[in-house]
Amino acid sequence: RGIRVMEKLDMPGQHLLTADNAVVTLKLKPLLERRLEMGAVKLVSPYIQLIRNRRGEWNIADIFTSARSARSAAGGRFALPISLAADSTVIEGGVLEIDDRLKGTNYHFEKLNLTLRKFDLARPFSLAGSFQNVNTMAGKTIETSCSFDGSMSLAGFDWPNSYFRAQQFEFAVDGNVLKGSGGFSN
Repeated sequence: RGIRVMEKLDMPGQHLLTADNAVVTLKLKPLLERRLEMGAVKLVSPYIQLIRNRRGEWNIADIFTSARSARSAAGGRFALPISLAADSTVIEGGVLEIDDRLKGTNYHFEKLNLTLRKFDLARPFSLAGSFQNVNTMAGKTIETSCSFDGSMSLAGFDWPNSYFRAQQFEFAVDGNVLKGSGGFSN
């Protein structure tokens, strides 16, 4: 209960992530081989703040390394990888804020539900999710929601090679619904 992941000292902001609850399962075989690998991570009601500073560096770049590429750190008698990658990562009822200070943009997603399967920085992984938002523009309240099921590649943060593909999506604005499939890349 009351999980908080502090921000790096050279990054703006105080917390990368806060959550009411977190459940983490560890894989037994790697643990017996003196490695720490997570089977599943579940975050309940998290607030996640992703920031790209003016130098173009993301606050998650050195945190979400894949299990295969994780660095090791001394941890008692074990050499433990520094990684939050897991076979399954689930976010329930979260808030995601993306603050891109290099481009001067800010995005805010509420009621975020997200499942990442076999997350990897360098290779494609599957994901499913949904979010809802209520915004006010020019005095008018606009309700939006989105759900999707697809795949994504972060291409090791090599953005020209990254992509998102939705095998199916549903996007609604004030009750007007658009369904389909599609994707985008840099």
